[in-house]
Amino acid sequence: ELFINPDVRMYLGGTISTYEAVSKLNKWIEANDSLYLSVRIKNSGEFAGIIDISPYDNYIKKELSYQFLPSVWGMGYAYEAIYSVIEYYSNVLDIKYLVSETQTENLKSCRFLNKLGFKLSDIINRFGAEQSLYVLNLNEMR
Repeated sequence: ELFINPDVRMYLGGTISTYEAVSKLNKWIEANDSLYLSVRIKNSGEFAGIIDISPYDNYIKKELSYQFLPSVWGMGYAYEAIYSVIEYYSNVLDIKYLVSETQTENLKSCRFLNKLGFKLSDIINRFGAEQSLYVLNLNEMR
C-alpha cells in the first residue's frame, strides 16, 4: 500500500510496481544490517506504516527512514512510534548519531524531524533533487 500511494511516494521517486515493491520487501527481509519495523495501530492492528534504521554513509552512521499511510497522517502515530524507536536506540544500543535525509521540498518531513529533535546538518544534491540531511545526537537523549 505504501509503495503504490502517490502521496506517500511524492518525495521518494514516485510509486513503484507491485513487482518492485515485493522485490524491495524481500531485500529488506534478507538484510541483516538493518532494522525494519511494521507499525500497526494498537487497538485495531491496522497497518499504519514502516520505520527502518539502516546503514548510511558507508556504514559509518545509521539512517532513520519512515513511511506512513496518509490515513494516519497528523494523528501522532508516526511521532509516537518513531520516538519509541529512537529511545530504544539511545538507551540500549551503542549508537551516537542517527541521520535522516529528506527532500528539502518535503516541508512536512523537515518539520517532523525537527519535532523529533533532529537538527539540519547539511544540504546535498542526490536523486535529482536537493536533500536536507538531519542529525540527531543520541548522547543528548541519555
